[in-house]
This record gives sequence, structure tokens and C-alpha cells, in this order.
Amino acid sequence: MLTSAFEDEIARFKTTKACALASPDPPCSLAEVKAFEEAHGFCLPSEYIEVATRLGTGEVGFANVFSVGAGHNSISSQRNGAPELPSNFIPVSDNGCGDFYGFVVHGGRCGSEVYFADHESEFEVSRTEFADLYEYLVRHGFNAA
Repeated sequence: MLTSAFEDEIARFKTTKACALASPDPPCSLAEVKAFEEAHGFCLPSEYIEVATRLGTGEVGFANVFSVGAGHNSISSQRNGAPELPSNFIPVSDNGCGDFYGFVVHGGRCGSEVYFADHESEFEVSRTEFADLYEYLVRHGFNAA
């Protein structure tokens, strides 16, 4: 999905009575993203970086987006809380039931496609219909409004 189409969806969501878009944590800096990537040895997809640095993390619409920073809502704390996750799976959101949405790392880079890790199948990772984080947020985070 193009950034302009995502921006259109954000504008549409803001016109609804839902106030969830007003509650994300403040955007992080590009330097924070780069420091996270260097510390963990992989690059995040451009769509995640765009969302995290322009929109913010935390509650984005009706989806929870994990941050690159420290704290309970961070990618690192979620990985640490679920050590059974495959080492090449990077959780960036959850469904509130112990399952995660995230990216798969290949050759030091996260692909844009969003995958699902189900705790009931020992976090077996499977493909979703979401080509990138924009689609995930539009269809999962903004459509409940």
C-alpha cells in the first residue's frame, strides 16, 4: 500500500467517532530505530519505520504496535516474554490473546509481509493476508471504527 493511501485511511479514521488514533505513544526518532536495528542485528521494514517515526506506537487505531524503545510495550520485552517465539520472528503487534503479528527476518532484513505466531501451535509462524504494516493497520486497526 502506498503511503498516500495509508494517509487517506488515517484521515478517514479520524472522521469516525473513535478516539483511539489520538492515543499512540509519541513517535520515536530515526536514530532510535537505527540504534535498535544495530543492537539486534537486523533492519526493520520501511513501513514499520514510517509508522513508528511519524504516527507513533502503542494504540494505533484498534491495534497495538510495539515500540523500539524500552518498556512493556516494546518489541524486546514482548520477545523476552515469549522465549518460544522463533528467533527469526519479530513481534510488532498482538491480538490480546497471547498471539503475535510480526515480521520474519531473512539475511538481516525483515520482510514487509506480516506473519502471525499462534501460541496454541507453539508459536508456529504463518503468513497472513497483510502485505505490509500499512495493510495490517488499515484492515485490523482502523476497520473496527
